[in-house]
Amino acid sequence: MAVNRRFEADVDSVATLMTDPDFIVDRCLAIGELSAECHAEEDDDSVTLHSTRVAHQDLPGFLTKLVGEEQTVTVHETWHSAGDGHSGRYTVRTARAPIEIEGLFTLAPDGSGSLYKVEHRFHVPIPLIAGRIEKVLRRQITATVEAELDYAAERLG
Repeated sequence: MAVNRRFEADVDSVATLMTDPDFIVDRCLAIGELSAECHAEEDDDSVTLHSTRVAHQDLPGFLTKLVGEEQTVTVHETWHSAGDGHSGRYTVRTARAPIEIEGLFTLAPDGSGSLYKVEHRFHVPIPLIAGRIEKVLRRQITATVEAELDYAAERLG
């Protein structure tokens, strides 16, 4: 599953915003998550963000039984400088179920703006219902990522 977003802002402006822990917390709360905390670790050419988020999602009954009505997730996201852009990856893990989402992303110049691309993979090692869970996750993750990117676009002006 892939999501693409073109920003009118340049690569550096987008990367600076999207690697700011305060922005991550604000974004989470703005899209309806119940709580969020985030901190960053920086080195020469990368930034790693560590966040914990609590959200309430309307999920099918079988999935609510597995993960609960409120989901606590941890997200580890690493941004690397890559030529005139950035690339990276993140993992999302749920606290109550063996579900992992991995995202690979790029942020590259696109005319006077920039283009962010992210591709997700799901790891659901639960026999018999993994396909049903992945279908729900695809829908939920797409909606969440699009809301996050809408919020980023608003903040960038």
